[in-house]
Formats: sequence, structure tokens, C-alpha cells
Amino acid sequence: MWVFLFVLAGISTGFMLDKMKGEGWRVAVYMDGRGYYAQLPAFFIYNDPSCSFYVSQSAVTPDEANFLNKIDDKPVNKYFSGVAFLQSPFFGIGHLIAKNFGFEPGGYSKPYFYCFAIGALFYFLLGMFFTWKLLETFQFRKGVVLIICICFAFGTNLFHYALFEPSMSHVYSFAAVAGFLYFIRRFFLSPSRKNILFAAAALGVVAILRPVNLVVVLAFPAMAGEWENVKEGFRWMGKNLFSTGAGLLVFLLVCFVQLYIYHWQTGHFFVWAYQDEGFDFSNPHFYGTLFSYEKGLFIYTPMIFFALPGFFAMARRSRFIAFSLLPVFIIIAWIVSSWHQWQYGFSFGLRAYVDYYSLAALPMAFLVNAAWTKKIILVPVSVIGMLLVCFYGIQQYQYVHRIIHGGAMNKDAYWLVFLKTDKKYFDTINNVSHAMESDGDFNDMEGEVEWPGLETISEGTAYSGKHASRIDSTYIYSCGFVRIMSDNPIFSHQSRLIVSAYVLRDNAPDSAELVVSQVKEDKLFYATFHPLPLVQQPGAWQKVSYEVVIPPYYEEGTVLKVFFKSISGIVFIDDFSVMIKGR
Repeated sequence: MWVFLFVLAGISTGFMLDKMKGEGWRVAVYMDGRGYYAQLPAFFIYNDPSCSFYVSQSAVTPDEANFLNKIDDKPVNKYFSGVAFLQSPFFGIGHLIAKNFGFEPGGYSKPYFYCFAIGALFYFLLGMFFTWKLLETFQFRKGVVLIICICFAFGTNLFHYALFEPSMSHVYSFAAVAGFLYFIRRFFLSPSRKNILFAAAALGVVAILRPVNLVVVLAFPAMAGEWENVKEGFRWMGKNLFSTGAGLLVFLLVCFVQLYIYHWQTGHFFVWAYQDEGFDFSNPHFYGTLFSYEKGLFIYTPMIFFALPGFFAMARRSRFIAFSLLPVFIIIAWIVSSWHQWQYGFSFGLRAYVDYYSLAALPMAFLVNAAWTKKIILVPVSVIGMLLVCFYGIQQYQYVHRIIHGGAMNKDAYWLVFLKTDKKYFDTINNVSHAMESDGDFNDMEGEVEWPGLETISEGTAYSGKHASRIDSTYIYSCGFVRIMSDNPIFSHQSRLIVSAYVLRDNAPDSAELVVSQVKEDKLFYATFHPLPLVQQPGAWQKVSYEVVIPPYYEEGTVLKVFFKSISGIVFIDDFSVMIKGR
């Protein structure tokens, strides 16, 4: 185990340092992570629950604190405090380095973010440690445990969220869930005060990271292994009320961290900081989260698919474990699929499942263990595992280089870039949010026509009506125009693309660019027009117009895409018009 963790630490450190070099450290805290991280300087440096410091201090400027909502007219950070809680020791180290070695001690200079990345790596390794120890308690061969840990460390998007997006909550939830499962397993095998206290502490951390992950408590019968262990564990708790009460107290004390933060921000201990965001349990998107080309777990992390046949191998060894664990997986899928935005925003695969990978490792271990006893099966299983690790590595490369899009994939887009790594494919799919064909050639962003990228439309700032397409560091690509080029005489010669839009930018001089692309299998036309002619009037709506000559296309199915791409700051797009005319 220690050799594995040492090698994993070395490889992970290399990837982390490569990502952080140059200006890369500035995006160690990114997207949702900005809200998770902001609680640290807000609490420890500024004593400012409103995060009024954020705009001036953010490492990526210009930026805004769009992770804040209001309750009783008081700003509240909508994200839970678990990431900040776990990262606080590393933040403290970063603060000491910044104060003593000439860096800006405001929470957003290089030492803080380097220490933050190191903290994410620590919890990645801790989660793998607990996963290894958990599998050992089921008495699998060490070779089986090693194979499973390699598969999860290098063959799933856990690797991505540990090293490339360390400010998201998933690697921390992975570690906390794995820790809880290990200690609750230890408790039911050998009830003791130590085990129940550690399990309670880990469960408390699970709660303040993502309360919905408390669903893992339903896995306790499977962790017990058999019904007699369940009864013995509860008998022990009944006879040792002091230890049981101490465990409950530890759990509540950890949970109180979140309640205290809420009270610090709003004056209330109990609030729903997400406001209008929530779950619709009557309308789960099982297919979307598991099988869709947009975000499907089994599409982007096919390694996890082997948890399914693993249940058959599990049932052959212990029906009790298999039939008590399978409903937990179904409930987890139901909960994850019921979030109002089931795609979970811009992400590599369906990131919400990452939290439960230590649980998914169990049926996979039963499968590999069964194959180990039959050498003729072990060879193909091992080959498939290695191929899937390599496949993940290719997709990781594609995502980092924007060949795979974090919020815009579909069947055509997926197979267009399948296993493609050539530089000419960089940004090919990142062009626009979906490959569906646009309805009409004009969009005032008021919802009357369907254009790809509707998730970027926001209310409040608009040139006409109430809505505009907003692009920033979270949504890089605007609501855009897509047309499937048919076998039409107008496209048999060079054509003119007439583009106009009203654009509102902040003070960033080079805030956005217009992108025109046409894609058909390996053929690619990609042109950018930058900078926009917006130098004179920042903060005011301006009309921009372009006339672009596009090449002739003779093949039906070529996709034309026109959209705006964010370079820096915040940009609004409204009254977007695209017309195609023959020369």
C-alpha cells in the first residue's frame, strides 16, 4: 500500500506542478471553487461574511462574487463550508509563507493557491488510503486491491478533480465518504469507542461537504457484512450509551461548523443558501447522468461500468452484501439525477458520482477477485482494465485541451473527436454549447427561439427585453448559431456570413472574440475575429457587425457554428443575428 501511495504521490505531484507553472496557479481555484475557497479569507483574514474583498483580490480579474445569494438582505455564500474546513490547515501554511516571504497576504497570491493544490493532493491520497484499507477488510488479495486502486486513481475522473480542478468539492467528499465507510466497517466487525468516534467524525465531514452525501449511511448493512454483525453493532451501542452519545456529539460538533458559518453570515443557523436551486425527485434523469453523450457516467468513466457485473460476483460470495448494497446505488443515482441541473454545469463527466467511488470500488473488487481465481478470465479482465486506463488518459488530455467540451457534448460531437488528440481539434467542440440546429437566424434571448447555449442566458442586464447571453469564466461560450449545412446550391460557392449583435462588456479591453467554425469529420474551418471593436465605450451597449467569407461545402452534414467566446471579464450578448448569403 505504501509503495502504491508513494508512486501515486510522485506522479500526481508532477501533474500538479505542471498545471500550476506560469500563470496556471491562478486557476487552481476556479468555477464553483471560488465560492468554496472564499470562505477561508473571508473568515480568517477579512472577517467579512459579505466577501466585499473578492472583486479586488481575486487572482483572475475582472471577476465577481456570483456565488453569493441574499437572505434577509444579507449576502450568504451558497456553497457549504466543508472544503474550507478541510483546507484550513493548508490555508494557514500559505498565509504564513505569504506574510514572511514578500507575497501579498490577502488570500489570493501564489503561496495560498499552491498550498491549496497540495491540500487537494493530500485528500486524494487520504481517500485512496481509506479505499485500500476498506477493501482489505473484505479480505481480497493484495493484488486485487492494488488493481482496483490503480483503476480508480488513474482510470476515472477522480484524478481530474484531484489535480486539475482541486477547488471543487469532489476529491474531499471522496476522502470523507471512504473514511466513513472504512470506520463504520471496522465498527461492525469489531465494535469499539474509537471506531464509532472516527466514523462519526468522518460522517460529520461528509455532511458539511455535501449534505446529500449522507445517503452513504444506508450502506452500513453492506459494511457490516452479515445480519448478525448488524445486530451485534446495535447491541453494543445500546450497552455503551456513553460512547454512542460521544459519537453523536462528535458528529453534531462537526456539523455545527456549517451552522456557525451560516449564523456568521445571516444571523440564522438554518438557511437554504442555494435559494431557487434544488432537487426534483419526481423527475430524475437516470439516462442523462448514466448513459448520455452529454455527461453520462458510463460514457466518460467507463471503468465504473464494471461495478454492475461486479454485483453478480458479489452475490455469489454474499447475497446479504449484494442485496443490501444494490438499493444504495439506485438511491444514489436517483438523488444525483434529480438535481435541477442534472448536468452539474461545466464539468468532465458526471462529477457528482465521484464522491461515491470508494463505494463503487467494492463490487468491482468482487469481480476482479472472482476473475483472479480463474486465470483464463483474469487475463481479459486485466487487458480491459489497462485499456480503460489508457482510454481515460486520452479523454483527460482531450478535456484539458478543449477537444471534449465540459457542457456541450452530444453523440455527433463525441464521435467526431473520438480518440482524436491532434492540435487541429483543439477548441473544435468547445465552440458552442450544443450541436442542435438553431431555430431561426435572430435571437433576442427572450426565449422565443431555440439556440444552443441557452444556459448562458441571464435576466437583468439586456439591450432589449429582460435577457441576454452572459459569458465569463464559468460559461466561456455564448448562446450561438448552429446550422447543419444541407445539399443546397447556395453552399456550392463561397458564401458571405453577415453577423451582428449588441455587446456589453466591462473594462477588459480584449474581453471577447467572435468565432466562426465549420466542421465535417476531419475537415475544419475555424476563424476568430479579435479584438471586438469595443475599445471606446466599456460599460455601454454597442452594436458590432461582421461580414465573413466562408468556404464552399459540398458535403451534407457540415456544421456551421457562430458564437462569442469569452477572453476575460464579463460580456453580455443580445439581439444576435446571423444571415448566410451567396456571393
